[in-house]
Order: sequence, then structure tokens, then C-alpha cells
Amino acid sequence: VFDNKVFFITDDNQTIAIEKSNGKEIWRHSGSLENVSIIGGVSPAIKDNVLYVTYTSGEIFALNLENGSTLWFENIALGSIVSRNLIFDIQSSPVIQKDKLIASSYINKLIALNTTDGEKLWEVELSTVNPIITSGDYAFILDTDNKLHCLSLDNGTSIWTVQLKKISKNTQIRWLGPLLTSKRLIVASSEGIIVSISPFTGEMLGQIDSKFKF
Repeated sequence: VFDNKVFFITDDNQTIAIEKSNGKEIWRHSGSLENVSIIGGVSPAIKDNVLYVTYTSGEIFALNLENGSTLWFENIALGSIVSRNLIFDIQSSPVIQKDKLIASSYINKLIALNTTDGEKLWEVELSTVNPIITSGDYAFILDTDNKLHCLSLDNGTSIWTVQLKKISKNTQIRWLGPLLTSKRLIVASSEGIIVSISPFTGEMLGQIDSKFKF
């Protein structure tokens, strides 16, 4: 929601802008349709009257906030010969930090783009369906292999990486997070374990068993 407008992305890769006061459609933008995607969706990002949207096809668009026209376009799936079950989906909402747009696709690509012209600044092999958290010059990302990463936003280099527990009693463990609060990163597992980790070093600071499993 921004400037009395509501922006949302549909399951069939359309971005729709409507008037907040009466629900009247202002404009609509369509991306490429994708046969296979992950259930769920993302929210767009806004900076300087530009709307940044991502689709399940791996497409990223910078759109004029007023009329939906395309300012620049990138496809994170381009150049990918082998992908994870051919799912190009971007399941983490794009994040803007300073002049960089950070986005991750399920095909093991995380990229940083210049918000002004879409120029690719860096790319690393990393996939996440969790939120991308940024603070200062760093990004904190929990990937699909249960690894928690701290990356430099300057060039994408790894500051530290922590491997979280993957298997328990022959059952795959899933993790959610991270949440950054009070100089701690908080992640939660499907076993009900909540862990706090130092954002500076990756050191585990403590854990509790919430008894809540998912």
C-alpha cells in the first residue's frame, strides 16, 4: 500500500494497481506464465516512485508507479541450463537496500541489481524461499539447504555461514527466518526449536524448545 494505491501480484503473474479508496483498477501489468511454481506469493517493493515486481517465471520488472510501464527488465532464469525441477520461482519478496535490489530464485541464484537501470552488480549460487533480511552493508539469508548466511551487500561475498540441523529421526527439518532483533538473528525449526545467532560472527547464542512444531 502506497500513496493511496494498493499493489498486488496474482497467481497468474499479473501486477494490479487499484485505488485504495474505491477499489478501482488503475493499471495492470502481465509477466510470462509459468506451468510449475511454488504455492504462495511475494509482495512488490517500492522506491522513488518505482514498483519492483517479481514473477514465478523468474522475471523481475521495474515499473512506473503511476501507469505500470516498464522501466527495465531482468530474467533471473536466463542462462540456466539445469534447474531444480525446472522451477524458476522467486518466492522471497525483493528487498531494496540503498541502491541495490536483492532477489533470489529457486534455481540457486541470488542477485543484486542496480535499482536505477537493472544492471547486475553481483550473483551468487544461493536459493531461498525465506525472507531476505538486510541491515547496513549486510544481508542475512536462510537458504533451502538449511544454511544461514551473512553476505556483503557490496559484492556478495560470504562473511560467515552456519549449517543448521537438517535431519532428525530420518525426517527432514525445515527452518523459518531469520528475524533480526536486539543484535540477534532468530530462526525456528519444524521441531519447535528456536535458535538465536550472532549477526556479527554466526555464533550460536542460545536456544529454547517451544514445543510448537510445524
